[in-house]
Amino acid sequence: MTYKQIILNYLQEVGTWVEGFKLEKVQTKWGWLGSSGQRRARELAEEGKIERKVENGYVWYRAKPIQYRTAVISHPITGEKEIIQLR
Repeated sequence: MTYKQIILNYLQEVGTWVEGFKLEKVQTKWGWLGSSGQRRARELAEEGKIERKVENGYVWYRAKPIQYRTAVISHPITGEKEIIQLR
């Protein structure tokens, strides 16, 4: 698994903003993030895969919120309708 994949998985699990320095020299359940963690996070942000902000001199990252679409489906026999969420 690449550093970028590890960072993306980690940020998706955390679900909130994480300081950039916390993405360096840290063990995650997907693997080790070494000293280039912030650099890889910056690249992911430039690629549009995660979000980046600067606040009080610190860089923060988070996974982009998952966008859901809704659909209404009908049961083929009873005709009951159900709303479902699709990624």
